[in-house]
Amino acid sequence: MTIPRTILTGLFLLAWALPVSAEWVHLGKVEKVKLNEAKNTITVTCGKSIVQIAAVQDGIIRIRLAPDGKFGRGFSWAVVDANLKGQFYSIEDIKDRPAPADPKNKTVHAYLTKDLQVVIHSNPCRITMTDKDGNVLISQNASKGMAWDGEQVAVWNEMPE
Repeated sequence: MTIPRTILTGLFLLAWALPVSAEWVHLGKVEKVKLNEAKNTITVTCGKSIVQIAAVQDGIIRIRLAPDGKFGRGFSWAVVDANLKGQFYSIEDIKDRPAPADPKNKTVHAYLTKDLQVVIHSNPCRITMTDKDGNVLISQNASKGMAWDGEQVAVWNEMPE
């Protein structure tokens, strides 16, 4: 039995057109963490990549990733009012909050708003958000976290059940 040339050509073109597996580049080790003077944005440097964590309001956090260290326009479908009204405090400033647990990474940076706690794990860079009592709301997958492939950016999160 012979397969017609048009079918073989079509199968070849289909196979050629299918996307190959992505070459995702994941964030590595945190080199620097800095809270701006207005205390509403945390900048995390991981090699040439930069992560911005902004307190839009005390209960709303916006996280952005610039793989090349240069942020584009600040448009967001999720955040309508981009004026930052929230404020971060250092974990040392509020003594009635539980300290973040991090048995694997050893080094964490924790910042608080009135409603949330943002924990930045250092190696590799992963972010966990908890409520003010320390209950995890969302955390980045330990092996994947945030990554990019060319222009595409992705994040792998885990939520409690």
